[in-house]
Amino acid sequence: MEEPLRHYAQISLPLQAELGRCVMSVRDILALSVGSLVTLPNPVGSKVTIFVGGASFCSGDVMPRGSAAAVRITEFENRDGK
Repeated sequence: MEEPLRHYAQISLPLQAELGRCVMSVRDILALSVGSLVTLPNPVGSKVTIFVGGASFCSGDVMPRGSAAAVRITEFENRDGK
């Protein structure tokens, strides 16, 4: 890491990966409880965008990891400002 950037290496930023969106009726939303499953349209293996500090940063593939989901980074956004 370049010396001028080393000072910023300890800063924390929010990271978000949107796995999918769906539309549900109010009746179905009100029926949700702990343990309910919400089916999303993006299957394992689909592409997602990862946002850092609200800005698009990279993209990757959704993968299973044990009983959880993970994202394997496959591409970074253009960082040279062009």
